[in-house]
Amino acid sequence: MNNSANQVLFIRTSSNLNVPSTLSRTVGAAGLALLIGLAAAWAAPEPSANTGTLQTAGELVVALDARDPSAGTTNWINNGTMGNFTRIGAPKVATAGGQPAVQFNGKSDAYRSEKPTPGAITGAHARSIEVWVNNPSFDSTEECMVAWGHRGETLANLSFNYGSGGGFSAVTHYDQDMGWGDDDTPTAGQWHYLVYTYDGKTARIYDNGLRRGSQDFQLATAANNRMNIGVENSTEGEPIFESEFDDHWPLSLSGNIAIVRVHSGALTADQIKSNFDAEKTRFGVSAPSAGQSETR
Repeated sequence: MNNSANQVLFIRTSSNLNVPSTLSRTVGAAGLALLIGLAAAWAAPEPSANTGTLQTAGELVVALDARDPSAGTTNWINNGTMGNFTRIGAPKVATAGGQPAVQFNGKSDAYRSEKPTPGAITGAHARSIEVWVNNPSFDSTEECMVAWGHRGETLANLSFNYGSGGGFSAVTHYDQDMGWGDDDTPTAGQWHYLVYTYDGKTARIYDNGLRRGSQDFQLATAANNRMNIGVENSTEGEPIFESEFDDHWPLSLSGNIAIVRVHSGALTADQIKSNFDAEKTRFGVSAPSAGQSETR
């Protein structure tokens, strides 16, 4: 991610300190050892919302931010480990709710990874998806934000959605899906921090740090397919903007994405809350009411 003044950073620390030789001569060996010991003790604070750091789970596979100068261009630079993303159609940077975001038209716009999705987040392996998204209106029950695997086989797909309602408005695994709920879909036209986690047994979905649903699955997410932002993969593993099984059934996002992060492990509820707290001010979002709880 960019190191701009208001950017939240992933912080790595090290005890390998480069001490100037003049300092070494001044304080002597014993004093230098004391200084290094103190510096090492201070150099590695635990990640927390207060320090502005972000929690990760396993390997950070994808880290995309619309504030990066590459957003909206031919190649969106990924600060995760799986390589960059190539533009399909003409997604562009726009302002939504006061924040820069990549805008997708829901018809022909997407980004697609240059490399296949790592095996560590296929099959029944753990994974997490975090998305800061603003969807102005619902054009489909299945508006895809992030997807890999492929359609056509039970549990071989993984599409994290921000749709209008129904049994697969949140996640399409294929045949065994998850919904936000007909009366509880995240409100259109506002920024939301939406999260999907899977720990090898249970999938969970969150909206602004609050868990909105959970269900057990034995996922079989197909390997050797590329990852998409804004559109699903077909049965052949290629981007598909309308269902191959149902005429005029959109599978793509008509909205705005500011951040995408994908991890090779399952974020905990506390980690999700911490990341939400670290970024909510940027997006002008308040924490959910204390009395709210999971509805499904």
